[in-house]
Amino acid sequence: METKQKIFFGLLIILSVFFFFFRLGELPLYDYDEAGYAQIIQHTLASDNFLTLKKSGADFFEKPPLFLWLTMGSVELLGESEFAMRLPTALFGVAVIWGVYLLTFLLTKSRWTALGAGFMLLFSGMFTASARQLRLDVPLSAAMIFALYCFIKGWEKPKWYLGFWAWIAIGFLIKSVPVLLVGPIAIIFSIIYKRWDWFRSWYFWSGTLLFFSIAAPWHIYE
Repeated sequence: METKQKIFFGLLIILSVFFFFFRLGELPLYDYDEAGYAQIIQHTLASDNFLTLKKSGADFFEKPPLFLWLTMGSVELLGESEFAMRLPTALFGVAVIWGVYLLTFLLTKSRWTALGAGFMLLFSGMFTASARQLRLDVPLSAAMIFALYCFIKGWEKPKWYLGFWAWIAIGFLIKSVPVLLVGPIAIIFSIIYKRWDWFRSWYFWSGTLLFFSIAAPWHIYE
């Protein structure tokens, strides 16, 4: 990486941290979704079983638990506040920017193009706003981006296909079925780049066992 590229990459990460963390906890919870997730976190922490999410005294099964567990950990560590509630989302926001940089560089082999993609996402208002709120969309985006990154890395090193399925499992535990949209996207990439090696790869198909080993236990428990 050239010196100028290192400077711009450092600037990209610094600005990401600034945009996502500056005065993160100053504003109250924004809307019904933020308040609803905060309520789930409060009620689950107050119960004697964090494995089963709680809301208003009842079991809550509408969303998987992984991201809410991470937020509970933040609240337990930092105390109950808007900052603690939003901290995991902001961290995932930085991860998404980094993931977009990595994925773009992997596809184009151009660090300037990768930096441009990262800055374009960072300065898109909707994404930046979402990364500062207690929501599932940005964490899900991180899982999907890193799943695609592992899929494309698998074209040269098939062991990366295991990472593809692991990230899909993580996304499934964050927001369930929407993460499966990675599948059609991966097929589109295969069509564009004419890479179908994964279809004959033992690592790809054995990765489905990894997916179930990560995603299934909580669902079976419930």
